[in-house]
Amino acid sequence: MSKNLPSIASQNDAVVISIPKEEFGNFLNDLLKSKRTVGRSFDHYYNIDKDSINDVYSIIDFRIKEQNSGTLLSSEITAIFSDGSRRKYDSIEYFLGTNDKMNAYSTGVYLNLSYMIQFSLEGPPLKQDIRFVVNSLAREDGDEIFGVIPNTVSGRISIDIKSNSFTWADDVISHISNYLDSKFQRPKLWHRLMAATREVYLFLAFPAFFAVNFLLNGETSQSDTLRKVFESNKNYDIVAISNKLDGLINYQLDTGMTIKKAVPLAATFIGVILFFILISAFRFFLKGRYVSINEFSKAKNVAKEKRKNLILYGIIIATIFSIGTGLLSSYIWDRI
Repeated sequence: MSKNLPSIASQNDAVVISIPKEEFGNFLNDLLKSKRTVGRSFDHYYNIDKDSINDVYSIIDFRIKEQNSGTLLSSEITAIFSDGSRRKYDSIEYFLGTNDKMNAYSTGVYLNLSYMIQFSLEGPPLKQDIRFVVNSLAREDGDEIFGVIPNTVSGRISIDIKSNSFTWADDVISHISNYLDSKFQRPKLWHRLMAATREVYLFLAFPAFFAVNFLLNGETSQSDTLRKVFESNKNYDIVAISNKLDGLINYQLDTGMTIKKAVPLAATFIGVILFFILISAFRFFLKGRYVSINEFSKAKNVAKEKRKNLILYGIIIATIFSIGTGLLSSYIWDRI
């Protein structure tokens, strides 16, 4: 390369920058001036492990060196755990090569990369900073819905690039997005509908409300009928009263809360309540967002997914059984 052009070279594990004297002032000015930040957040159901972090790093490094002349200045990874502790790794290689055995549940990981990139032959090399963040708000214990359903739906992935070139930064972010789309699932439309405001689910409580109201009104009507029958028979003889009571008993058997009505009503009511719980909490049964950078966290996350599925399928089966029992028993009683 001509001596009149800046260049980047590596020598003895050090970065050597060759800059003509007349360009040194411009180089310092470009190096110190404030950069613009390009960023993006991603909404996926993910389980980020060390292999995923390595994939992200490899994509970034490949895109930099494929299009430009670049050298990695530094890399640092910070792992966040549920007990509030943090662990810093001084390089991506050290992080990937470490097999941590600690019993700590990982909830986040930050990847920081600094590159010296020469975007054109005429321009000086410039320092570019990249920050890739995975944050899951789920904790090992205590973060649950209804006391039993693990909250694993919170969390986001984001990337921020402080760069002098929007074109280069957008290209890197686009490739990271394609990688995440190929490996992890995005929330579907019905997933987002399930995560709607809780007020929507109040409409599901109306059938149960009207059923209870109808039952109470029915009991009140029966009490009023009984009182009116006795008041209207004050001056009758014993035979007339007996006949009226026989008629009232038959009326109660036909219209009262008998076993024929109690079983279908109770089963259907329980089924409706279970269905309401299932719909209102269904988003917590979707795939979780996890950070599994050690074996302890991997085992915990696998157990959480199994636990969620057991609870989900249990509620679904109980709901179908309750509503089915109510409808079937009502059909059978009507024909006996």
